[in-house]
Amino acid sequence: MQKSAPTHDATSRPRGVRTRILKVARIFIARIPPWLGQALAAYLGEIIYRFAGKSRRAAISNIGHAMAPISRRRLKKAVRHVFHNVMRSYFELSRGPSLSEAELDRIIDFDFVGWQRVLDITAQGRGVIIASAHYGSFDIISQVLARRGVPITVMVTRVTPEWLSDYVTDLRGARGVKFILVEEEGGSGGTNLGALKESIT
Repeated sequence: MQKSAPTHDATSRPRGVRTRILKVARIFIARIPPWLGQALAAYLGEIIYRFAGKSRRAAISNIGHAMAPISRRRLKKAVRHVFHNVMRSYFELSRGPSLSEAELDRIIDFDFVGWQRVLDITAQGRGVIIASAHYGSFDIISQVLARRGVPITVMVTRVTPEWLSDYVTDLRGARGVKFILVEEEGGSGGTNLGALKESIT
């Protein structure tokens, strides 16, 4: 039996003590000057790299395949930068809901020429699939696109821990992007085929 596609409403906040703490922390993070926040985020990424052994080994394995052949020294250096940049991206994501429209426009290098092609296609009643690498502060891109005149739907996988995954999704959808849950991490619940159907209707 095909399951219906559950959506993630960015206006409904996850509950619990941990998420309330994150909300308060986000307010303070948003007030940190960007130059300092970026440095602190990179430092936190270095700590996580050193102590999160499972995540570090997974990243080394994945990036090792993508960059092969590569020396062990260069591989570890690349993985460390990945951890640094992931935390920088989360810092920018935490700032996102507190930024004004003008501030977003100032910090984002937006491709207006390419976006016009999207507008032209949607004006014909056709949908557009947007695919991109995780380049730059990708976590904030949903907030940038949400106010560009076209409804945006993003398919996501909920990762563990669930409460943190839902909280991050809320931040990504702070300006109105619609999220559709495809599956849970590990695939134990199966792929939600209804999400695929909803994404093309």
